[in-house]
Formats: sequence, structure tokens, C-alpha cells
Amino acid sequence: MNKEHEDLIDKVCRMFKDGTFSICGIQKRHLQEYSSMEVTENGMVRFTLERHAHLFGSPTVGFASSAYTQIDTRYEVDPTTEQIKIIETDTVVHDPVIDYDQLVQEEVESLLDYGYNSVQIEQMETEEEVREFFENEFDENLNSLDWFDDYDIPSDFKEKFRPKFRAAFIHEMIESWKFSKEYSEKENINETTPQEETTEWRKLCRDLNYLRVDIPLSGPNYHDTLSRAHQIALDGLKQAQKEGYDYLLLVHGHGSPGQTTPASIVRKLIRSKESTPYVIKLRSKKYDDVLLAAIRRKKKGK
Repeated sequence: MNKEHEDLIDKVCRMFKDGTFSICGIQKRHLQEYSSMEVTENGMVRFTLERHAHLFGSPTVGFASSAYTQIDTRYEVDPTTEQIKIIETDTVVHDPVIDYDQLVQEEVESLLDYGYNSVQIEQMETEEEVREFFENEFDENLNSLDWFDDYDIPSDFKEKFRPKFRAAFIHEMIESWKFSKEYSEKENINETTPQEETTEWRKLCRDLNYLRVDIPLSGPNYHDTLSRAHQIALDGLKQAQKEGYDYLLLVHGHGSPGQTTPASIVRKLIRSKESTPYVIKLRSKKYDDVLLAAIRRKKKGK
């Protein structure tokens, strides 16, 4: 390889590091994963990346995919204009890789986000009542798994997925009921002022194994403040999980109706897929100026 070609490849490697290709999902970490980087006669740089396309279209940036097909994708970069394009894809399509346990948890989280709310759960009196209700709910409305029918899935997918999904769904609803019941016994049902709410969450946290993170409410500028709020909250989730805490207390200040604030940024993060590896959403609780996030146990070996 001549010096000119080496310089072109070095430039493309710097573009990796600078995030130039992030618009097409290529991050700095992919610099260690490319193969077959070469320079064409007209000065274009080509390389191949092994991409992991999620079977069901879920975002996977920053954490392992629960279900994916490995696809070798060939890219071409113009070092002068810093433009990148795909020139060849699906060159090698491997059998799908599915982590059924992780996928089950993601699907349960999605169900909870779409309407199995705590009000319905809190009205139930016994664990057996909760179990029977949600066993019937699953068998009548979820057992077909028909939302997967639009995807190219392995022939035995539903057979493997269904029993795990059913068990996890019912378990999560029972745990959510226990959580709601425990807290309803502690909370003051009467209306409270914001100051009383603050006092209340202090009482609730007193006996919990939790990590507290304070979100900055001001910064050099508005956008920087919001960006920092998101990153500090996300880092707090990762730290709480890594260090074995049961909860993360995010002190984010008061929100303002119709405005984007650190409080709304934190709440949006907890609702998002980005927080799914770290948070048990239905067991998390929001107050006027704080959010108490229930932390998901880290899998052994992860």
C-alpha cells in the first residue's frame, strides 16, 4: 500500500472517531469491527461492517440486540466530501440470533407502556386474583402473538417464545401489584402540596436501597442543560445497576406545563427504550420534583 492510500485510510479512521458516520448508525466503536478496508482506483475508501439488524425493527444502539440477523454490509466513503454510502448489502445473511429472555422482557415492557396500568392492578385484593385475571388476559388476547406475523421469524419461534412470555408477563403483573400494594399502604391518599410531596418521597425512600442523583437545573445555555440532564440521568441508571442498588432517585426539580425542562427530559428517558436495560418501568414512581426508578437486576456474566 502506498503512502497516499495510507493517508486516505487514516482520514477515514479519523472520521470514525469524530462521529462523521453516525447519521447511518456507524459509531466510534465500529472502528474495531470493520474488515477489508481498501482504496479504489478513483480514491474511494471501501470497508465491510458486520451489522446486526433487529428482527422486529427495535433500536439497538448502545446495547445488545435481543433478536437479530447478521448482515455483512459494504460501504464506500469519499474522503474529500466525507460522504458515505452503502454499495452492497445482504452479501451474507446468517440464521437469526435470538436471546429469548431479553426479548421477553422487552415485550413485557412494551405491553406495560401500552395500557396495563396500575389503577387496574391496585383494585385487586389478593395475589391469586391478580394471577387468575392476567392468565385469562394473556390466553384471550396475547396468546396468538399475532403482532409477530408481519416478520420473517423462525418456524419454531412462537413455540419457544410463548411460554416464557406468558410466565414473565404474569410474574411482572403480580410483582407490580405487590409494589403498588406496599406503597399504597405508605402513601397519604389525600391531596398534598408540592412541599408535602417532597416530604412524602423522603419518607418512602428512607427504607430503600437507593442511589441519589441530582440533575443540574441550569447551565451555560438551555440546550446544554437539557443534554446534561439526559446524560446524567442515563449514567445514574447505569451506575445504580452496576453497583447493585434497587432504586435510583433522580432529583430533577419541578416541571412547567408545555415546556421542555430537566424534569420532562428525565421522565421521557425513563419511558424510552433507551432505559429499558436498566429500569423496571411499572415499578417506578414519579413525584412533583423527583422520579424514583426501579432498577433492573444485571444479568450474571453481563
